[in-house]
Parts: sequence; C-alpha cells; structure tokens
Amino acid sequence: MPILAYILKRILQAIPLLVIVSILSFVVIKMSPVDPLAELKMNPAISPETLQAEKVRLGLDLPVHEQYFRWAGNFIRGDLGVSTSGEKVIDRLVERIPNT
Repeated sequence: MPILAYILKRILQAIPLLVIVSILSFVVIKMSPVDPLAELKMNPAISPETLQAEKVRLGLDLPVHEQYFRWAGNFIRGDLGVSTSGEKVIDRLVERIPNT
C-alpha cells in the first residue's frame, strides 16, 4: 500500500510541473517572430477579408488564454498542427523518430 501512495503522490506532483512546462512552451511559441500569415500578407492578390478569415480559422483572433487552452487541447489529442512548410507536424516527427 505505501508504494501505491508514493506513486499517486508523484503523479499528483507531476501535474503542476506539466502545466508549467506547457505554459512556458506556449509562451516561447507565441514570442516567435514568425507570423503565420506573413506569406499571405505578401501576396497583393489576397484581400483583407481573406486574411481576416484565415486569422479566425487559425484562432489568432482569440484572447491569449483561449489560444492556450485550444493549443493544449489539440496537443493532448495528438494534433500538433501544421508546420510552416505546410506539412503536419506529427508526420514530420514520426518520419524523424528513427533517426534519434
């Protein structure tokens, strides 16, 4: 029984650490100078309405805390999003895992 209590205690201690690490990861990502819409903004044929629609689709119009919860929820479900090259991040990771 004491080992079960120890394991439970360690799991409960890990939860705040995981939350803090996820918040720090999100902040670092948000501080990135890369603009997800930069390529679209450089195209003069793209209308402001299209840019706004893409901003809404990506959730960039939401408050930061809502963006975090959306990001964390997607991460928990295994949806890591799309890279700047247009590929799914999970596919790129799976492709490179054997190299590690």
